[in-house]
Amino acid sequence: MLLSRLFVEMRGIHKVYPDGTVALRGVDLEVYEGEILGLLGENGAGKTTLMKILSGMLRPTRGVIRVRGREVRFRSPRDALELGIGMVHQHFTLVPRFTVLENIVLGAEPRRRHLEVD
Repeated sequence: MLLSRLFVEMRGIHKVYPDGTVALRGVDLEVYEGEILGLLGENGAGKTTLMKILSGMLRPTRGVIRVRGREVRFRSPRDALELGIGMVHQHFTLVPRFTVLENIVLGAEPRRRHLEVD
């Protein structure tokens, strides 16, 4: 049996929103290289919140995220993307002829800070 290396490890992830709503309480998740997982749960169970934390869109209230064994703190989705983590939203319009990776990095194209018009 070929053993895969641990790619992402999330330990004790908590998320409490400013209004006091507890979205996650002590969630652990391991994802190994090449693994495909499905996340199932009732509406409001915290699936989207967990994925937003993993993809850098939200910061956890408490907990640790490691990528390839190194602890990380994502400040933005770009930080996560640089480590190979991205998220395609449920209602996102995809480009059918693109691969999954091409659709994920589509929004990560370099942006010009100044627009020049002739």
